[in-house]
Amino acid sequence: MAKGELLIQPDQGRHTVNMPVIVATTARQHVVSGDLLGFAFHVRFTPVSHTFTYDDGSPPYVTGDPNTPYPNQRFWHEWWTIGDKTISVTTTWSGAYQVAGSAWVEVPGTLETTVSSEPQRVDEYHILLTDPDKATGGKHHDTDYDWLKGTPLDPHNQP
Repeated sequence: MAKGELLIQPDQGRHTVNMPVIVATTARQHVVSGDLLGFAFHVRFTPVSHTFTYDDGSPPYVTGDPNTPYPNQRFWHEWWTIGDKTISVTTTWSGAYQVAGSAWVEVPGTLETTVSSEPQRVDEYHILLTDPDKATGGKHHDTDYDWLKGTPLDPHNQP
């Protein structure tokens, strides 16, 4: 069974408080096939619901919608506190089976799968406007940050 993947945007593992993060799952209906006692046997898994949790004390978001990445997302989340957060989606599946081309038979009950992210760093950033005519050349080394590398700039290695 394919439980799907968790899609996170932005996907660099760093986020800003009060800014949207888009989360979606690739969990979709699929069929697993094989032979059982010489007969073609198929099991169909259908997502019934998705429960998104954001590791911040907010209530889980339960929906039948797997969401999609930007720009067609239908929901998102905003963290209100800093720290390392793990995003999870638990998908509840229904099942049905088919033997040798017969009608599909629904299986009673459901199955749950959970996919979790690596920890996502959530921080608060402050914009600092500086005077480019000052002796530091407009640099304020305590707050300069290399967004491409995801690290603070080294104040001793500046152009």
